[in-house]
Amino acid sequence: MFDTLETKWRSPRRGAILAIAGVGLLILGGGVAYRSFLSRPTPQVAAIPKSIVVTKVSALGRLEPQGEVIQVFAPTSQEGARVELLKISHGQQLRRGDPIAVLDTYARRQAALTEAQEKVKVARLQLQQVRSGAKTGDIQAQREKVGQIQAELTKQSAAQRAVVARLVAERETQIAAQNAVVARSIAERETQIAAQNATISRIEAQVKNAALENRRYRDLYLSGAVGKSSSDSKLLTLETTQQQLVEARANLDGIKRSQQQKVQEARANLDRIKRSQQQQIQEAQENLAGIIASNQKQLSSTKATLNAIAEVRPVDVATAQGQVAQAQASVARGQADLDAAIVRSPQDGQVLKIHTRAGELVGTDGIISLGQTQQMVAVAEVYESDVSRIRQGQSATAISKNNAFPDVLRGKVVEVGLRINKQDVLNTDPAAQFDARVVEVRVLLDEPSSRKVTGLTNLSLQVDIDI
Repeated sequence: MFDTLETKWRSPRRGAILAIAGVGLLILGGGVAYRSFLSRPTPQVAAIPKSIVVTKVSALGRLEPQGEVIQVFAPTSQEGARVELLKISHGQQLRRGDPIAVLDTYARRQAALTEAQEKVKVARLQLQQVRSGAKTGDIQAQREKVGQIQAELTKQSAAQRAVVARLVAERETQIAAQNAVVARSIAERETQIAAQNATISRIEAQVKNAALENRRYRDLYLSGAVGKSSSDSKLLTLETTQQQLVEARANLDGIKRSQQQKVQEARANLDRIKRSQQQQIQEAQENLAGIIASNQKQLSSTKATLNAIAEVRPVDVATAQGQVAQAQASVARGQADLDAAIVRSPQDGQVLKIHTRAGELVGTDGIISLGQTQQMVAVAEVYESDVSRIRQGQSATAISKNNAFPDVLRGKVVEVGLRINKQDVLNTDPAAQFDARVVEVRVLLDEPSSRKVTGLTNLSLQVDIDI
């Protein structure tokens, strides 16, 4: 790139001087061009005569919105980001905070926010309830409940004590009855034994008498006083009574065994009655203790509840306030999550390109490209050898490098870069350097010029800066 040189001449003999100057300029121009070609990357004229004043610095550049073009992304999230609804169109002018897109997490986060808001209402009502304390009716109802439990305790205890007393009485009655059965069995045994002993004694007497008769008749038979039949009759009578005695003694043993078994059974029944009734009495007494303990526990709990509802404790109020604060924090978090589901414009600007449509995941290019096209800037890539001549406030003009835009754009230098980079905007001249080192100089276009090129972001420019 060559600098444009303007010269001013003053001489009384203007014609001659102009002719001489023309020849000199031709020679000088050829020399300068040759030295510039040999001494690159420095694009400036190697030696400028003192009579020639440099008034402009030329550079290639590009057209950008003020503040550069930004890519608008969705907030980062582990859930990923998918556009549910796109609310802008290509070329639309946006103001800071205008919605760009609604993400697919919006409905779920809206529901979570509503739930959190309802929890705040509940927490506030609970706080109000704690501060107000219990109602008089609630306190009276609780006192009545205490009295009811006390009455129930008295009633149930009395009823269970009556059960215990009844079981004790039944036990004593059944024991007495069974003792009578045992005594009666013993008496019957003794009576039957005595009766059988009397029978045995009577039969023994009959046997003794029959033995005497048998001996007497046997003697009489031997003496011939009586016949054999009479003697045999007495022997038969003796044998019969002896058999009756054996049977009577056997019956006595049977009576003893039978009656002894009855007595033993009666005594066993007595023991069973004692054990059974004692067990029932113990169970009844345990039930009584359980009724007393259960009702006493319920009574204590009811009294504690009565004391609790009758007292407004500061710790209860503080706890309820903490629950309200916690619920409000959940609402704030839910609102933040909901706001994050709506992508908004970070600045005023125009939609230059839409990268993500409804239903698509947000990619590496973001959702849209946004630029402040209402104020355009020409970014000139000034060679490092010329940057020392550039100052803020200097006037500048720019034209389309490829004649894509016919008008001349005007503006002022507002920023001189602080870093030297490689050239981005390349010259189409085959002899131009492609590894030149440049500094970006930003030229803020005036309002008429900005309006003309609002839709020409990245337009290649030839920028001339007045120095």
